[in-house]
Amino acid sequence: MMQIFGVAIISAAAVAIVKIYRPEYVFPMAAVSSTALLGAALTAALPVAEYASTISSAAGFGAYFGAIMKALGIGLVAELAASVCRDSGQATLASRVEFFAKVLMMTVALPIIKQIIDAALEVVK
Repeated sequence: MMQIFGVAIISAAAVAIVKIYRPEYVFPMAAVSSTALLGAALTAALPVAEYASTISSAAGFGAYFGAIMKALGIGLVAELAASVCRDSGQATLASRVEFFAKVLMMTVALPIIKQIIDAALEVVK
């Protein structure tokens, strides 16, 4: 687990050195490093997600958990994409990526919102 932090520090140092001599390679190096670190983080989080899925299924919240995990995945990927866009000087594109991620998260949440509204209407009746 601690190797991930070492890789991040080495990647940052390598990018800083390359920036001095070959600035055109900074963006691809940073993008690859960020993607690799995100993959490592997701791999490390997989046992926690599986355990939480087991608990939520046993409690009857399996559908909710699936939607939450989808929204979390959308958020993580969007954050990575927005960071890469910002690093390349495309702040406007980064904000559009973040907006699109919010729209996707709302789309994922709509079935849950509908169930909550239906449950509230049943209580009122």
